Amino acid sequence: MIQFENLLSESSIRTLCALSAAESLTDTVAKEICELVPVEGIEAENFVRALRQCNFVIPRNNEWCFSSGMRAELRKMAGPRSESTAKAHKFLLDQSLQLREDLPSYLCTKAGQAYHSAAVGLVPESLELYSEIAKGPPSGEQWLASIFAEEQQEEHLLPGDAIEPAFLRGMTLYNEKDFEKAETYLRKVISSGRERVEVAIALHIVGTLEGRKGDYLEALKLFDRAVSLS
Repeated sequence: MIQFENLLSESSIRTLCALSAAESLTDTVAKEICELVPVEGIEAENFVRALRQCNFVIPRNNEWCFSSGMRAELRKMAGPRSESTAKAHKFLLDQSLQLREDLPSYLCTKAGQAYHSAAVGLVPESLELYSEIAKGPPSGEQWLASIFAEEQQEEHLLPGDAIEPAFLRGMTLYNEKDFEKAETYLRKVISSGRERVEVAIALHIVGTLEGRKGDYLEALKLFDRAVSLS
């Protein structure tokens, strides 16, 4: 029987940090990460079984995850570029491209692929995926991707001047009909001055919102700019 204190050794903390690279886990994937970043003297399966009994682990259908506070603390301890975390991110990205039934559901989405792509340094590929998600139909994936993108921009895994996180967040809020907050994010995209389709979309949406508020002159200006980029 593994005692809780054994989860707090230096090697177990390293493993926990590696596990925190995942947004959610299945027992199978958690075990594979524990084999990749092992805990000294403890079998991976036993470690996962003991971990599942801790009060900072939350069941989620056939999956589980760390509480948001615990995951944030582990990610802070590890740092986005630690060797153990990097190994976990690479493993998770590789798995996201496989057709496996035992994967956490988020890994089977573009959001999961974008998240782990950025974490292993595939930034252009990650930004392209985030943009594709933003331009797609409203879905829970947009919400999750927007959280991922903002998190990674704050951690400097994505460039500070990248417009995709703000565009994704703005589109998510717009689809949720939170127009005031959506406009704030979409105006960040507009102010970038880039000649890109994301900017044209942001101009069109903000123009529509200005028209609804009765500022038709501002709306026309925004629409004209959007057309010039189309």
